[in-house]
Amino acid sequence: MTKRRVRVLVVVGTLDVGGAEMDILRNMPRIDRERFDVRVFAFLGPGQLGARLVAEGIELIVPASAGKHEIQKPREGSRRRSFTGFRLHLPGWAHAVLHRCFIAADYARLLSRFVPPIAWYVLTRRIRIVHCFLPHAYIAGGLASVPVPGCRLMMSRLSSNFYMDKWPIYRTVETRVLHRFARLVLCNAEPVRRELIAEGVPADRILTLRNGIDIAGFTVTPERRAAARRSIQAPDGQFTMTVVANLFAYKGHDDLIDALAAVRSCLPQGWRVLCAGRDEDNRRALLEAQVTRLGLAGNVSFLGPLDDIPSLLAASDLHLHPSREDALPNSILEAMASGLAIVGTTVGGVPDLIEHGRGGLLVPPGEPGALGAAIARLAGDPAARRRMGAINAEKVEQEYSIARSVAAYEAAYTLVDRGLTIAPAIRKQRA
Repeated sequence: MTKRRVRVLVVVGTLDVGGAEMDILRNMPRIDRERFDVRVFAFLGPGQLGARLVAEGIELIVPASAGKHEIQKPREGSRRRSFTGFRLHLPGWAHAVLHRCFIAADYARLLSRFVPPIAWYVLTRRIRIVHCFLPHAYIAGGLASVPVPGCRLMMSRLSSNFYMDKWPIYRTVETRVLHRFARLVLCNAEPVRRELIAEGVPADRILTLRNGIDIAGFTVTPERRAAARRSIQAPDGQFTMTVVANLFAYKGHDDLIDALAAVRSCLPQGWRVLCAGRDEDNRRALLEAQVTRLGLAGNVSFLGPLDDIPSLLAASDLHLHPSREDALPNSILEAMASGLAIVGTTVGGVPDLIEHGRGGLLVPPGEPGALGAAIARLAGDPAARRRMGAINAEKVEQEYSIARSVAAYEAAYTLVDRGLTIAPAIRKQRA
């Protein structure tokens, strides 16, 4: 008798490089395929990571043309199929009504363009579990799956809920509708869990699932470091710092630039800061103007989105994370796995990752003076950086392996499929 596989549809906006997207790329191809049939619906497009996900054996559904979505099937090589889902076209007067109800145009488009095709796919492919990553996907995937008989909703919240202040309608829809239907909500840090409880999600439907890192991919050998340094044209002895974060305002790049300007005389001659991450809201131009105004154009570089973050970190001497808001950043875990000391802020679950004085130095968010002092302190103490980096690498290996996170995802899908709440064995996964 053939064993039933649980059909899981992961819903995400796009697979551009980011923390949640990297979680999908790392974990979903490793899920036990004899027990689970995992597919990904990227309703805004495949992004940079889509092809890699298909190459790893995951079916990917992306927009193809107006009203149509393309299914990219890994086992069929270049052969692709498309399906036509029904699409709701709202007339102009309906958009006006939505605006009068304080619903933004973007939200109206989210409902009219993306909910119907997701719902059609879920219904016709008999999807058992819809797993939504990030707020837009929770709205689109949640509203698409709730009316489908036999379909069960789950969500991953990987950041603080500060986005609800920008889009109040999200708070309304999530707390009054979607949270009531979600069978399980995953988070990656205790502060996020507390926010979910405050939003009305029962504690026995929240699972704290630690991020997982493919440690082998970030292990730094002398040969790998030498090659990485050559690739960024870093001379021997040049002190190099890294930042890996998309250029959202809350990531604190402007605080970092102010901090560096204040302590430039305390840093080793020729120092550099390499910032990897995609532009958001045209902030790159603003940050580059700030760099030029403060006379740091020869020291601070914005590299845009990079595919090879492990090589960037292998070339680094110190990793920086100046964020004002965060949960449990993958970028810090990656830097820890690379054996780097961290200078970061005391936001979200960062203090759970980095013990101040052992794995790095933590300062309050939004305080460039304290941030600069911490950077200057570690910049002048190579022995402390090596000691902290070794502590970080050991901690990631023991507590944040990819095998552990994959096992947790499989256990979570099993719980949702069976209609259970969090079992004692799963509760141990909480941070």
